[in-house]
Amino acid sequence: MLSPRKAWVVDGAASAFLNGLRAFEAASRRGSFTAAAAELHVTQDRREPTGAAIGGALGFALFRRRANRLELTDQGRAFQPGLTEAFDAIAKLLEEAAAMRPGSVLTVGVAPAFAMRWLIPRLTRSIAATPKLRYALPLARYVSSAR
Repeated sequence: MLSPRKAWVVDGAASAFLNGLRAFEAASRRGSFTAAAAELHVTQDRREPTGAAIGGALGFALFRRRANRLELTDQGRAFQPGLTEAFDAIAKLLEEAAAMRPGSVLTVGVAPAFAMRWLIPRLTRSIAATPKLRYALPLARYVSSAR
């Protein structure tokens, strides 16, 4: 049996293989290539060959075409739930990673005396009003050139 990972290396087309898996998963869940194509935002003629090619790469058919519907084979019925869970897990990981992305940072460079006497007392209101914005106050030592 050829594992999906091995198929990626042999064919050198990981992207096409993953697209085929997405096509199969959507078509098997939705019951048609038309509905899968709409969900994946592609034309139906692009989904059918890709979905069928996955079965060829795996070495067994995943579904049979019937009048106006798809029928999953035994292998397709066994494969589909795990594949749906895998894509759901990937989507969840992407959401979690995106949520970790730092928000915008406002960097304000001012003299320490100005920061202490004017900026910092007013900064509390701004922080409360914009919780997703982070602030950076690099307080450098400002040396006056005038003597």
